Amino acid sequence: MKKSVESPPCFDEIAMAKKSYLDWERSNAEEMAEYIHRRRTVDLSFLVGEAVKKELSVSERTVVEKVFYEGKSLTKAAEELGINKSTAVKSMKRAVEKLRKCLCYAVKYQQNLHEVPFLPVAVREAMALDALRSYDPSSLGERLRKLRRGENICMETFSKAVGVSETRLIQIEEGKKSPSAQELILFADFFATTADYLLKGKKKERN
Repeated sequence: MKKSVESPPCFDEIAMAKKSYLDWERSNAEEMAEYIHRRRTVDLSFLVGEAVKKELSVSERTVVEKVFYEGKSLTKAAEELGINKSTAVKSMKRAVEKLRKCLCYAVKYQQNLHEVPFLPVAVREAMALDALRSYDPSSLGERLRKLRRGENICMETFSKAVGVSETRLIQIEEGKKSPSAQELILFADFFATTADYLLKGKKKERN
């Protein structure tokens, strides 16, 4: 039995396929500014989170979390932890030096630096982003903002992706408006989470 042979694509088909691919590539391409931010801050934030968990002692970590993650002053951190300020200062100094040594090679590469003599702003920014991921928000709007910022998604991109105006999204994030059931489903699908998490802070990950 003679096998049927599929005819090769014609010029127009190739041109159309190429155009579709290029359109897709352009729409999904990462802007240079987005790439630099991801490389310098988002990627580094994961390293910072691991370093804080694994390289610091319990006393050092608790002070760092109070100051960098919760935005407390050293005085307030010491007060809440039940220690004197000088102890908190010493713990912070040890923690900062450990983080500098642990992250200096990554920072040198990402920031194109020859030396890293002190904890750079880049690490502090990365800490802020890691803190945002670690923060347990208390409202739907705050949870939505945490998910969006944690993935470095600007409001304009989010708006286009879910088909909801930026104005309405801002109002939802600020708690001024409540999302409709359809919007809730769109948000949950976009972030691969559950409506239950957005509403109640439970079951963040889908099974």
